[in-house]
Amino acid sequence: MQTYKLPDRLRVLAVSDSKPLSGAWVRLTLPTTRKNDFMMSFGPADKEGVLEISATDIERKVRATKNFFLMDYGSLADWTGEIRISVMNREAVELLMDAYQIFGRTPKLYPVDLPDLMDAYDRRLREVEDQMLTAEVEQEGETRATITLEPVEAW
Repeated sequence: MQTYKLPDRLRVLAVSDSKPLSGAWVRLTLPTTRKNDFMMSFGPADKEGVLEISATDIERKVRATKNFFLMDYGSLADWTGEIRISVMNREAVELLMDAYQIFGRTPKLYPVDLPDLMDAYDRRLREVEDQMLTAEVEQEGETRATITLEPVEAW
């Protein structure tokens, strides 16, 4: 089985109809060959719509997810080498908040102020609700990771 290395850093530019989307959140998915894929959210983007995500950030979220849901997740050794990235739309915000309602008392999984952060982001998404959301990504470090960008409608 081939082993993949996470990029040292991902620089993600969130875009709404060709314009940077300040305050954006992104969903990052690491598909795996067994058990569930790792799905995690990062944000908010700065005023220029940029998020910096390090390998350490990703590894920390993978560890927290695996430790909390021990039977549901494998490890990074099961990762396919693909990284799927999408800017979170209102549907993704709703799904994240549903999960927070169930597991939100687990600070290693979710920031304590997630409801306030998602309320602010939901207001931002309403400003661009008829637009397409996508991302541009640069990766740093030696990696053979394949980045797949998944455009979504703001709603």
